[in-house]
Amino acid sequence: MKKLLIAISALLVAVFAEAGDIKIVTEDFPPYNYEENGKITGLSTKVVRAVLKELGMNPGIRIYPWARAYKMASEQENVLIYSILRTAEREKLFRWVGKIAVSEMYLFRLNERNDIKINSLGDAKKYTVGVTRETAPHQYLSERGFDLKEVVSRDDLNIRKLVRGRIDLMPYYEAPFLHKVRNLGYDPGKFEKAYFMNDASEELYMAFSNNTSDKIVEKFAKALERIKTDGTYDKIVKEYFSD
Repeated sequence: MKKLLIAISALLVAVFAEAGDIKIVTEDFPPYNYEENGKITGLSTKVVRAVLKELGMNPGIRIYPWARAYKMASEQENVLIYSILRTAEREKLFRWVGKIAVSEMYLFRLNERNDIKINSLGDAKKYTVGVTRETAPHQYLSERGFDLKEVVSRDDLNIRKLVRGRIDLMPYYEAPFLHKVRNLGYDPGKFEKAYFMNDASEELYMAFSNNTSDKIVEKFAKALERIKTDGTYDKIVKEYFSD
């Protein structure tokens, strides 16, 4: 038994000595990862920090422009990057730890607008939809034949137009939408999800650079699963999403 404990201790020391060289990078992407009052926070950041706490680790997290963070994770060893989409093009470029958040797109309306009934995406074409120029929602609806005449340069302008009744619907990702609504001083309860745009929704991951050791990737993956099992993950998510 003593020899077994010594062997386990030696293995843990080796793993965490190796893990001590880990760099963690992300981008400014509220409410998933962003800086507030000098501290990096957000839904995804809290999940990553919960994993680190589970592992007894506390490496720093740095925010960079996405291109730089992606380049670091693509070329350097022992770099953890989040929140990253898991695409076919990226599958073999990274060591995928696991899903840390979802980015679900909805058509939002005021909750008082009971006259707006949408059972399919095509039904939304009957209403005035406001979009922000060249964003994913703009491109998504344009590709599906929407005649979009209410196009603005900033998301906050659309939210204000929605409140004032100048548009009927606004497509956006749920967590960022609620984050922007709160920052504008509106009650999130004033808005309602009118339609779930399933095929426009995405999952966000944490992933290591490709030349990170199997031991480190496995440790992080198991720690992520543990915080999902014990309820920590769900508690974090509920802070950012409506019921």
